[in-house]
Amino acid sequence: METKSYTVSYKAEYVGPPKRYLYLTKELPIPNDAPPEMVSGWVFVVDEEDKNGEIQPLWDTWEETYREIIRYPEVYAPKDITWVNDDTGEPVDIYNL
Repeated sequence: METKSYTVSYKAEYVGPPKRYLYLTKELPIPNDAPPEMVSGWVFVVDEEDKNGEIQPLWDTWEETYREIIRYPEVYAPKDITWVNDDTGEPVDIYNL
């Protein structure tokens, strides 16, 4: 059985060009007995398809809050692309969570 390292995850595909795959993930909360320097946050990842059809990492970042992480998706793809919940496949408006 696979253990999830996140609480929620969203993904989107931008047809481009260039074709990009975007991921937005909320990490699991930090346990109460964790060291004080450990924090949970959000991860944003962008992969890009190269001219040979290979998917390459383009950029990623981590931020502690959703307010901080939501600044990045529209830098790499139009704001109106369709995002879906990675677990359910249901569309989600990441800008109004």
